[in-house]
Amino acid sequence: MESVRSFSNTRGVSLNIILSSEFSNSESSYNGGPAGGGWNPERIRNSSFINCSGYGNTGDGIDFDGESEDITLYSCSFDGNSGSGVELNGTRVNLINVRCSGNDSDGITLVGATNCLIQGCSLIDNASDGIDLTGTSDDISIKSCIL
Repeated sequence: MESVRSFSNTRGVSLNIILSSEFSNSESSYNGGPAGGGWNPERIRNSSFINCSGYGNTGDGIDFDGESEDITLYSCSFDGNSGSGVELNGTRVNLINVRCSGNDSDGITLVGATNCLIQGCSLIDNASDGIDLTGTSDDISIKSCIL
């Protein structure tokens, strides 16, 4: 999926049971409502998000719900959201050169995540933590980030 834009919906982009896919140069911004949020991927496997963004959403910029694995976010931005920039519960997730700033919660929230790499990320000016490790998060590597 390339060059997709989603604005002012209850939920921005909902993805459910996606395998071996690439999302690039796509934006999901200013979405809100009870379920709110920009990107809402669930059960995503072996997929990447390249140069994607989520701005000004009610809820998280991108929220990976359970059972997501082998995911890469590269050069993405999630700024000014009412929740976290990135919230994830997954396995083998790489966040490389991701920017999360000005969010009303954490830059990145890991909830029970395992075997994850956060590298070269800028996680500044968020209302709570730059990175919040919650639950039983395990085997997390954080390298060369600005917090």
